[in-house]
Amino acid sequence: MNRDANSSKPNDPFETCELLEDLNKKVDEVCAKIAARFNLFTVDGNARKAAIIEMLAENDCMDCLVRTMSEKRYEKVDPLYLECHSTAVSILVEELHRLINGTEELVATSTEAQIEYGKADILIEHISGGLAVKSADKEVLIEVKTGESISLPQILRYLISKPNSTLIVWRIANNQVLAFKFDDVMELAIFFERMICVRGERLLDYWEPTEECGHACKCGYRPSSESMMKAVKRLSENLTETMPTVLEQTMKALFDQFGTSLQAGITP
Repeated sequence: MNRDANSSKPNDPFETCELLEDLNKKVDEVCAKIAARFNLFTVDGNARKAAIIEMLAENDCMDCLVRTMSEKRYEKVDPLYLECHSTAVSILVEELHRLINGTEELVATSTEAQIEYGKADILIEHISGGLAVKSADKEVLIEVKTGESISLPQILRYLISKPNSTLIVWRIANNQVLAFKFDDVMELAIFFERMICVRGERLLDYWEPTEECGHACKCGYRPSSESMMKAVKRLSENLTETMPTVLEQTMKALFDQFGTSLQAGITP
């Protein structure tokens, strides 16, 4: 029996899958309509789903949403921050290769892999018999965070896109490594998707603001030279400290996902 995307959370796993499929389709439809209205497309002509969902999640004020989307105020990242992020990802990729190549299994890493509602920094895909065969339902996603911020909507987007994968969030600045599975946040994910649908539909029905809302628009943070120098120094210190943990968590996730000869206890 099909359940309406607006119905309450089901208890049966099969009904949960049906409800999520319905919600995913509805989110896609809403994002496509919002993209068409505000011209929010990538260079490839695809709707900017990740940006649209992030903006919808952050704002319940329709005036602010219209202004933000009309002016295309996606978050712009400082180039040095991007360099720190890129360096951390590259180091992790090669460290993983170094560990995995010491096992009996062959695993490929594909950086900045595209997934349905955004990008994961590293997508580790199992290769059977040495051939590059993608395993759509067995993946480990690693999101690298070199700053202190963390986005719960982003975490939920990843897990909704790949419900059978493991998501590892490496928060270098905070000396934290977090591991998530979809089952851990299933109820929250269902409510989150429904919220995006309802808020998106409200936005699509909203055209001319009756009066100014008076909310201050979020302006992009521009770090000082001193703060960026500290950020690079902290990256060096914390990357060294947390690298063993993120490698251990990743190898454990690989072992749990694939059930292969990968050993979670490999010493980096």
